[in-house]
Amino acid sequence: MYLKLATAMKILTSSSLDNTQLQRGDKLLSGYLLDFKKLYGQRALKPNHHFAMHVTAQIRDYGPVYNFWSFLPERLNKVLKGFHLNNWSGGELEVSMMRAFLRSASLQNMVCSIFQFCPNLIVVRLLQENQEARGTVEAVAASGEIYDDAQSALPITLGSFSRAPAELSHVAKAILYKHYKRHHVRGQPHIHNPLDPTAPHNATFLNPFAQICNYILVDGRRLTPHTQSPKKVSSSAIVKVVLEGKMYAGEVVNVFHHTQRGIDGGTTFAEMLWLRHLDVTPVEDDPWSDYPELEVEFWEYQLYMDVHDRGTPPTVIPVSAIRCQLARGECLTKKPKMWITTTLERVRDS
Repeated sequence: MYLKLATAMKILTSSSLDNTQLQRGDKLLSGYLLDFKKLYGQRALKPNHHFAMHVTAQIRDYGPVYNFWSFLPERLNKVLKGFHLNNWSGGELEVSMMRAFLRSASLQNMVCSIFQFCPNLIVVRLLQENQEARGTVEAVAASGEIYDDAQSALPITLGSFSRAPAELSHVAKAILYKHYKRHHVRGQPHIHNPLDPTAPHNATFLNPFAQICNYILVDGRRLTPHTQSPKKVSSSAIVKVVLEGKMYAGEVVNVFHHTQRGIDGGTTFAEMLWLRHLDVTPVEDDPWSDYPELEVEFWEYQLYMDVHDRGTPPTVIPVSAIRCQLARGECLTKKPKMWITTTLERVRDS
């Protein structure tokens, strides 16, 4: 019963869906409600169960739920209602909030300009102080949940960066070198390994430094790499990745933005640990096979692919290869022990 609900919710909360998917979601949701009534009785039904029957009609009228649901304005209202008014009226509060916001924005721009020419600890401290919420509109901007919700229409969005560039590991530099060689474009300089003794005197060498990203948003959901988590372990860092048409599951250890002299812009990369796939199921008859949208997969418990194993993907990949986050559970009552994952991907038209 609850597999029907989970599948229906995944389909109906998609960022885009066609009529076939909509009919599938409606059928599953109706099946769940009928099963619920049969199991718990009519007296257990609530108004929300009735309202749920109108969701598919609303999607047909207004498009995907992200076009009309009210989570973002409700969160903003909660923040605004939490402000102390101090008996202000007649627009005084609004004017004061806007003045504080503009003053903060001007200070931020000024300090950022100084930081480009004088990246010392005093300027860094000013930047950090300026980012702290002060009980006005800044509190709204500083709310991570509200920002995430506002960015939910974007597949991948970069979050904040560490202040100082960090030197990459030897493995990361080696993979970046191969990446730039493989994706070389005519008109761009050839990137050389700094240790290459045959490089010409005017060669363009690989930049060994990158800007570390504290987090990224994947479909509006915050992904914090292991290295940026206070406990060095982040449940949000488990992701589905598609490389050359093949699906992998892994954990994001680090995210960094790399710029290279002679190449416009930059590319954001993720350092990965890859899960080992397991071709077994913990129960007979595989109840998940009727719900392929959930993409339930099984993995060896607490084991990862070795970088030297045949078929192991690169440990550093473009962050654009991340399709979605994974929800992961543990099955410890069966042998072998295993991880079970399901995707949090919003179903899209192919």
